[in-house]
Amino acid sequence: MADINHIIKAFICVQIAGVMLLRAFIYFQKPHEHSFLGDDYPTTWTIGTAMQEQIATPFDRESFHFQLDLDMGLANGIWDSYFPGKGLIKLGPHQQTFTISMFHQLRCLSHIRSDIIQRQRHPNSTLENSQLTYHCINYIRQMVLCRADADIETGLYLPHLKAYMDVPYRCSNTKILYDALLDNQRRHGIVE
Repeated sequence: MADINHIIKAFICVQIAGVMLLRAFIYFQKPHEHSFLGDDYPTTWTIGTAMQEQIATPFDRESFHFQLDLDMGLANGIWDSYFPGKGLIKLGPHQQTFTISMFHQLRCLSHIRSDIIQRQRHPNSTLENSQLTYHCINYIRQMVLCRADADIETGLYLPHLKAYMDVPYRCSNTKILYDALLDNQRRHGIVE
């Protein structure tokens, strides 16, 4: 009789252990739901698998809008159009504000451009490099290294410098990102 009690107890323990393992397995299989508080947020904005779609992207052969001697007001307007609402979005139940890497990069390029123009227009000025300029140069460097684009390009530097590639690049579909950004901003009242 004592042996049967031990067998029953062992059987119950095995079943309890099995249920606990099953619950642990199910718990770890379901995706983590972020609170969007502190550091508990996703590292990538999930807006669908379409962002992974690569499309042929011809680059603008005329870089007129990006010349450094363009009227500052016109140039600022053109650059600002690349990051609507400063590229900010709100996510999570607490409406935490974030930016998207692409828009952060564009804002940094715009800031560096503005800094260069100010120095060209005021060559005798004692303008100091701002912490934001240092941040932006370092951030752009990090993003270039992070993406490590291994595409082969023709001799863009010889004999004449040009700011475009001869063949379309394979790029992420930025229209999807812009559409999602504008939709998020509209839903959360982010306006400039």
